[in-house]
Amino acid sequence: MHSTKSANSDTSFQGIDSTLVHETSVAINCTGAVHKDKRRVGSGVMVMDSNGNILKVWVNSKEGGIDLSSIEVEKIRFAPMKARSEGWDRINILSSNIGMVQKTTKRDADDTKLATILEDNFYLMNLFTWCSCTWLPLKCNSKAVKLDSFAVSLVSMISWENSFPKWLI
Repeated sequence: MHSTKSANSDTSFQGIDSTLVHETSVAINCTGAVHKDKRRVGSGVMVMDSNGNILKVWVNSKEGGIDLSSIEVEKIRFAPMKARSEGWDRINILSSNIGMVQKTTKRDADDTKLATILEDNFYLMNLFTWCSCTWLPLKCNSKAVKLDSFAVSLVSMISWENSFPKWLI
């Protein structure tokens, strides 16, 4: 697993440190949002190729007292699980939550639940030929903001492949 870097791009690998860019890689953007009433958490995972083309999207929401940190770290775990099932071997996991990226790359958690998920993440991320977990500032990630807004309104999981809503593209 490679170190944490900051990306400065909205939809592609442009701006990411050149040591993290591989033509055969996919970027897996993990995102999450808490609804204003704090009773619903939305999350999304968007996969893009090295040219910024969207390949797949998964969005989900959950009811209840779920905190955003748990959602973020679970989405970071979801990313390598989906990547393995799709046969991708070189991945760059992107998250706008710098704290979760740091916890993932350092395997540093302050509670038992997060520690367990982070151990899973570390194991899963080491199954790849190349894997990185990168912080992507939210201000550079307008697609994640749109995905978050949509996700908090869902009542079940949605997946898109090959055809995507115009507001996301």
